[in-house]
Amino acid sequence: MNIHLIKDSELSSETFSETFDLLNQVKGSISFIAHFDDIRIVDTEAVDVVFSKEEFERSDFMDSICCSIAHDTEFPILRSVSTPKEILKECSIFRYNKDIGDDEIVILLTETPNSLNWFKYGYSNNAFINTSDFGYYISCDTAYPLASQISTLILQILMFDDLNHLLKNVHMERSIGCVNDFCENKHDVILQFKTADICSDCQKIINDSGIPYKIVCQIIDTLEMLRSKMLAIEKYKQSIRKSPIRIDKESGNIIIEDLDNYMIKLTPLEKTVYHFFLAHPKGVLAYEISDYENEFKEIYNQYSTISDFQKHNKYIGDLLSPMTNSMQEKLSKIRKKFKDVLGHHNYEDYVVKKDEIDGKYKVSLDRELIKTE
Repeated sequence: MNIHLIKDSELSSETFSETFDLLNQVKGSISFIAHFDDIRIVDTEAVDVVFSKEEFERSDFMDSICCSIAHDTEFPILRSVSTPKEILKECSIFRYNKDIGDDEIVILLTETPNSLNWFKYGYSNNAFINTSDFGYYISCDTAYPLASQISTLILQILMFDDLNHLLKNVHMERSIGCVNDFCENKHDVILQFKTADICSDCQKIINDSGIPYKIVCQIIDTLEMLRSKMLAIEKYKQSIRKSPIRIDKESGNIIIEDLDNYMIKLTPLEKTVYHFFLAHPKGVLAYEISDYENEFKEIYNQYSTISDFQKHNKYIGDLLSPMTNSMQEKLSKIRKKFKDVLGHHNYEDYVVKKDEIDGKYKVSLDRELIKTE
């Protein structure tokens, strides 16, 4: 069974790739195919809506609104929303252009807010997932709730004949931790992720629908894998222990050992910056960084897949130039990746920051906690 994953131009390729990688950690009858072509959603009938915090946090199947916001956003806020029908058109267009068969499912991951304020929507063989709002409800890497929503969406498409069939059987009145909770209060989606459960009523629907056993097992195993990793992250955030990290020798990515060996994936330039500061535990003053140009080039050559050395020199030149923001951009992205995983109170020792005492930029984590494979 083929599941085609597509993305709009607003969703980062990094999040899309990480979500795809998570889904592929569990092998089975479902094959995920990632298409990195950026879909541009053009809805001439999109509506600008002002809404309150209470409206944002409520799902509805009649009339509601949605937007992309951060957890600390102030309400009310104005956002442009599109109808599910308009968003699903992009799936149909993609299916036609790529000559995808009717027995294969196309799922669009989109930042575009939908007028129902649902996390996911779809039936038959076309569906979409709104990717913009998980950061408001769940403090973790967006790829985890995305992979979970994709898995439950596939199960729902196979379980129910159409949207009306789904709405008759989802748990509307209250959330019970089942994958088919409606989550009218959208904060209840956390319960779904933490339990990854399928209640007895939904198990009966699965049995009656004749979904192949191997497909059901793959979806359940994927949900359990995601649940386990997300709980490990949550447990770590509540602790005061500093986790050892391990440098993956082949990729150069960072593995957090206490988080079920969670891998923080960095771009080649981000790896270059991070590995440079790991190699200088005493730190480097900002005005001295350009003196290490050759070292930066050596690290970048190790992790870059680009063979054009002129481009290598340009990227490193931009990185070290005081006339660009390249270095600060890389430091900011590295900080965000660690913060998303380790939490607000635990991430600072793992990232590059300026020491208030000596003014040097450094990673302050105890080097005894850093291992190289």
